[in-house]
Amino acid sequence: MKAGSPPPFARCVCVCVCVLLASRPGVALSTPNDGSSRSASPGPTVSERVLERGPHHRLIETQQTILDRSSKAVLRTGRHTEVRNGMHYWKDGDWIDSEDLVEGYPGGATAVRGPYKVIFANNLNDSAGSVDLLTPDNLRLRIKVRGLVWRDMATGQTRWIARVRDCQGVILPPNQVLYEAAFEGLAASVRYTYTAGAFEQDVILAEAPRLPRGFAQESSRLEVWAPVFKEWQPGDGGGLLLESIGYEALRGWLDRLPPRQAQTDAAPPEGSTASAALPPQGSMRLAANTPAFSGRLVIDFILVFSQQYLTFQTDQTYKIASAVNISKRATFQAGAIVKFTDQGSLTIQRRLTSPVPLTPRAVLTHFDDNSIGEPLGDNQVTTRYPFALLLDTLGAGETIQRMEIRYAQTGIDFNGFNNPIPGATAYRFELEDLHWTDQGSYRVRPLRRRRPPHRPPRQGRGQTRPPRPPGQRRRSRRRRRPRGHRRP
Repeated sequence: MKAGSPPPFARCVCVCVCVLLASRPGVALSTPNDGSSRSASPGPTVSERVLERGPHHRLIETQQTILDRSSKAVLRTGRHTEVRNGMHYWKDGDWIDSEDLVEGYPGGATAVRGPYKVIFANNLNDSAGSVDLLTPDNLRLRIKVRGLVWRDMATGQTRWIARVRDCQGVILPPNQVLYEAAFEGLAASVRYTYTAGAFEQDVILAEAPRLPRGFAQESSRLEVWAPVFKEWQPGDGGGLLLESIGYEALRGWLDRLPPRQAQTDAAPPEGSTASAALPPQGSMRLAANTPAFSGRLVIDFILVFSQQYLTFQTDQTYKIASAVNISKRATFQAGAIVKFTDQGSLTIQRRLTSPVPLTPRAVLTHFDDNSIGEPLGDNQVTTRYPFALLLDTLGAGETIQRMEIRYAQTGIDFNGFNNPIPGATAYRFELEDLHWTDQGSYRVRPLRRRRPPHRPPRQGRGQTRPPRPPGQRRRSRRRRRPRGHRRP
């Protein structure tokens, strides 16, 4: 559905993550009827038609022929809403499907088939920055990676590990750009990933840098320095993007890597310019083969483009097939039904509104659960999605109630807490009351079935009476005769 003008997107927080890379499968969103990575079982042919489009959603009408109880073929029509960050972008007066695609461009590569646009330079050490990013609200970000640094937070000392060198980028189809051998004296690479809802920068370490002498392990951190220049129209500004990871958290991962071959205290790069051996003109070439990064350490920075508000309406079915982020408020109305695929998750920041008491619950379940809402899968739930809700930086006084979570590995997770509410131990998890306090803790009261009041069993034949307390007289069992009664 066309609209008058595209609403502005929200810029969300930047997240720093450290993982040991093994394999990272992409999220497939090719067909709305595909619930997971497994092969779909054969079933009736389903025809789909998009009724409405928006920046982060689309309303789909499905029609399929089914057999009723009398074995008569009938046409069944249903509707559901698919939600994904950056699902469409505005072009020529209409919403166009976003594509996670990086293409060659004179001077480098571009990714322009999405809500935000990115230009990648041929040289990572380009003086103007290796990444030029334009957001939907005309905010321009230019990013230039400078190098890796050790910092002791207790003393304030810093020591350079390695600085960025001139290196040629290559395209890893379909949506990645890789700069190999990106640092002087350290085997490490820089990789960028473009998706419709997020932009990701990975620093991939193949060697373990040693902690300098005099730096305490408990207070030292490894940092990736990358100046970020922000520019609106008009006006400009700048800042320094720091990806910081504590040494204690990194120690176990660094021990699995081979030690660094060369150990030098590199000076900060000043006045670096593009190398003459790497001409700025010419399109970035495709990689001859995809390098294997298994067993290497990845320092991950993610810039998420999320929607600000989302309301799950009463008696409506929603499909979430990827990581969906809500930056300001998510509202669950009574009777709303949200279905997750194996790759789906929902992250909520700041505010959350749930159904009030004495109303139908909002249900969060698996894509293949056809017992409620619109049937989307094959009604055979064999896997579980990672988590239903990830609550991040919620305000004090937030209360979640009247929600039911099914088939989730983790029902509700809290960013920064180590005590999530599990959801994999049972078929369903019914949440009656969850209160978020200003101290950062929470109170949970799961719903329990009411039991009748306890009544002691009646004494019948064959049961012994309890012992009589001392001093209590024994009651006579002789029945009293009415007055005037005489024995015959």
